[in-house]
Amino acid sequence: MTDYPLISVITTVYNTEKYVERCFDSVMEQTYQNIEFIVVNNGSAGNIEEIVETYREAYPERIIKLLTLKENQGVFNARISGAELATGNYIAFIDSDDRVSIDFYRRLISHAEETGSDMVATDFVFEGENELYYHNFNSFRSLNFKYFNEEVRQIFFKQHGLAFYWNLIWNKVYSIKLWEKAYPYLKKNNKKIVMCDDMGLSCVLYCFSSHYENIHDVYYYYLRIGTGSSEGGKSATKFKSILQDVKNVFEYMHDFLSDNFPELLPQYSVWKTEYAKVWCREIMNAEIHTAEKKILFKQIKEIFKVKKIIPTTAENDFFYSKVTLHNDKLEEIRRIIADENISYVSFDIFDTLLMRPFWEPNDVFIVLAHKLSDCLPDNYVQTFPQLRLEADRLARKRAKERSSRNKDVSLSEIYDEFVTLTGISADIAQQIMKREQEFEIDISFQRDTGKLLYDLAIAMGKKVICVTDMYLPRETIQAMLRKSKYDKISQIYISSEYRTPKCDGLFKIVLRDLRLKSPSEIIHIGDNYYADCVIPYQLGMQTAHMTKAVEMLQNMNKTFYAGESFDRMYTRNGYSPSNQTPIYFLRNRCMLALVAKKIFDNPWVSFNPLSDFNADPYFIGYYVLGFFVDAVAKWMIEQVYGKYDQIQFVARDGYMMKSVYDIYARYSDKKFPSSGYFHISRNALMPIMVDTPSKLLDVVTFDMIGRLTPKEVLSSLHPLVPEQTYKNREKICKEHGIAFNDKFESIQEWIEFAEVFGKYFFSEVLSEQYHSQIRKALKEEFSVKSCTFDIGYSGRTELVLSKLLEKPIDAFYIYLRKGRAVISEKQGNFKIHTFYEYLPSPIGSMLIETILSDFGPSCKRLAFDADGKIEKIFDATTVNFQTEFVLEIMQNAVSDFITDICMLEKDIGPIEEFSSVESTKPFEYYICRSKEFDRSLFSATAFKNGLLNESVGLLEMWDLDMRCAEGGNVTGSWLVPSQIVPKWKRYIVLALTDRRTLKDNIRQDYAGHPYFLKLLKVLYYLPRKVYHTFKRG
Repeated sequence: MTDYPLISVITTVYNTEKYVERCFDSVMEQTYQNIEFIVVNNGSAGNIEEIVETYREAYPERIIKLLTLKENQGVFNARISGAELATGNYIAFIDSDDRVSIDFYRRLISHAEETGSDMVATDFVFEGENELYYHNFNSFRSLNFKYFNEEVRQIFFKQHGLAFYWNLIWNKVYSIKLWEKAYPYLKKNNKKIVMCDDMGLSCVLYCFSSHYENIHDVYYYYLRIGTGSSEGGKSATKFKSILQDVKNVFEYMHDFLSDNFPELLPQYSVWKTEYAKVWCREIMNAEIHTAEKKILFKQIKEIFKVKKIIPTTAENDFFYSKVTLHNDKLEEIRRIIADENISYVSFDIFDTLLMRPFWEPNDVFIVLAHKLSDCLPDNYVQTFPQLRLEADRLARKRAKERSSRNKDVSLSEIYDEFVTLTGISADIAQQIMKREQEFEIDISFQRDTGKLLYDLAIAMGKKVICVTDMYLPRETIQAMLRKSKYDKISQIYISSEYRTPKCDGLFKIVLRDLRLKSPSEIIHIGDNYYADCVIPYQLGMQTAHMTKAVEMLQNMNKTFYAGESFDRMYTRNGYSPSNQTPIYFLRNRCMLALVAKKIFDNPWVSFNPLSDFNADPYFIGYYVLGFFVDAVAKWMIEQVYGKYDQIQFVARDGYMMKSVYDIYARYSDKKFPSSGYFHISRNALMPIMVDTPSKLLDVVTFDMIGRLTPKEVLSSLHPLVPEQTYKNREKICKEHGIAFNDKFESIQEWIEFAEVFGKYFFSEVLSEQYHSQIRKALKEEFSVKSCTFDIGYSGRTELVLSKLLEKPIDAFYIYLRKGRAVISEKQGNFKIHTFYEYLPSPIGSMLIETILSDFGPSCKRLAFDADGKIEKIFDATTVNFQTEFVLEIMQNAVSDFITDICMLEKDIGPIEEFSSVESTKPFEYYICRSKEFDRSLFSATAFKNGLLNESVGLLEMWDLDMRCAEGGNVTGSWLVPSQIVPKWKRYIVLALTDRRTLKDNIRQDYAGHPYFLKLLKVLYYLPRKVYHTFKRG
């Protein structure tokens, strides 16, 4: 491996001699040998020089450098001092008490070389005393990212330090070119920094990176037990030291950004504020004296320039809120392959090295039958799958009749029986057999985890063989392997050639042929537990069971839990209105196979036992939402094709569906109606609807009135009000007894406001002018025969458009508010088509709108510039980073799924056997019956009602809805506690209906008042204690 680029791996040591061997060993044992290991003695009091010398003697071929600093310079400066000795093409850092996967640097450098990335990251896990674990919401685990230039620094600062994974420097490799760009600025730091050094270093490296990507399946193991470097109990003195480090880091970042990237300073300021909350919480929870806490709080105020001590909330802790044990089986297999005592690595082929895009092996014949219509007699096209299977059975029967040793057959023998069975000519049978082989080659693709292990074996100089039970001829199998870049296989043992399968003698032939000193010199990896593990193990071989991906999705491997998503949605029937399972529909089976491949390609994935989806936004997006959106898209496309020239997706709810529709259009041979993205909202509709003052009474339903204020309504109706009048709006309201900032308390108040609006605010001239401009602009946007798509519900938008444009604008909805929609249809003379003929539960509506919508600002008003061109005015609302993280991954996963199913149908042809009912099962299950662990993805998400300008906690609503469904003591899912004001009223309602949410509300409302919170707890529990004592007495 000396031809590979040199990497300089740097570690700093300060009183961690107790742990350095695990670090040094992991570097020395790497599959990647071209490593320059640089050890920096950062003023350590131990025997690090002796330890380094021991490793030099044990590994004389390795480059091991030692730099001894006279005194501790802090980790920040010590890392830079170590890097000054580096001569490699790449640089990496490892803490002296941590370790890395055996294939860590080879995988990272290979990816950097293949992609030209100057920074590559991978996953990491925490290592405790006796366990490995990870945070489920660690964004690196769910993301497969590629960032370029400005995108790199934007993603770093956008997270505001809430997800420390982005700050880390030790789970990455950096090109020397990137390091050389950053070095002059890193060298400017002249302060000692121990804690948070990663943040300062990463700030500079991210700013200068031009290409940043990540990989998975190799890990950095971060030790989380007491070490001399950073852990241990925190005294007041320790806190003071840490806070000084934090101050130094932020001052360094500020100076660097001010001089080089001043546009990032606003993001930096938010980061600083969020970090202040973190340390407030740390000190608040620390077991130190109250007087010392006050001193530390004062220090925080000075460092972070904050006036008030605000600890973190559950929202701030989102990324660390869920933890799962890590399954390290893949690492164990890598270590066996890398072991010098292993000479051969043997692989099964099908479902191990190669996969097909089908749920069941026999699906191959169903799809193949449609491709054989030009050579098969018509009466055999539909029955071909059954005939092909029967020919296989008969061939095996005939072979055994000829000789008991014949325990497997070839493809040609199967087609000999096919001729006898069907009576077709031998020439046609030969054509069909050839087409089957070509089809097998076309549809096969690489199993990534199999390729990962294959590449490792080749890199380690192992001989690779394949042992497979298969009827296909050798040349076909070889072509399939070459297609997936398995081109260095020494030998292939095929059961049909040796007339015996793996479970009945094939492995004995392999061992006899290889003439090994011991069968333990070979490890065999395969998907069939008995044939690939039990049998070769009995012969003395080492084995690894790589479970089929489709079996993992069904949770069939009892050793590794993989969730009950399939079982709960499809095999425990009765939840769906359909009595058919997806196994009946070919397209649904193929969709499930895609999910299995995407999520369980690595069968040793770590999965939380309390979940069905591991709270993985990508899994939920690809599977739950992908299926649902695909069903809606197929329905919509079928409805609009050939009937409309254009479909306008209504912003923001139509955002994801437009993306999906455009993917379908891109892959289709048909010419779809063009798509547009129409910015409108209930706020923006209001002035369009109010062409006369009396129409104001029809703008909102009476149940919404109590959530609006005159100020909010007048803001929406601004285009209809003269500017001077608008400036005096509060004064005018006050003169007529209208509380400008108070919500309407009755219908009467709303009617009185409408009268005042018509008399003192509404301008007929402005109204006519505005409506004329709107009509002209919209006629351009809807110039051809058009329809709209929206999530739902009542047809209000299409009613306004149809009347304004004087032509019907039909609508396509997911959900329908039937009574109101029927009225809108009649009034506007247009048609509403709907996927569901009903409204979802409140949480269903909130969830679908949240997930499918653009999470950017909403269009609050349509205005016009000086040239009369339409101008969209957006509100300032944005979602928090936690929500954006979840939604972006989910939406990207949906796009990936739609792309994958489109590509599959492009390759094998359209699949007509499909059930939309079965496709919507996962989403309906997720809304109605999902586990708390999987719902927690939305624990930091608020649902914003645009018209009412209010937000509610999505998970709070969801949990309440679930309790109602489970027969809890809540009276109805309409109740949204966070909408009830003032607080004391909310607390009374919750005390009577939902004490669990009451406790959560109080904790959140008084998080910044710990002593008052303690008092409330005493007041809450004391009466209960007295009551129970009295009852027992």
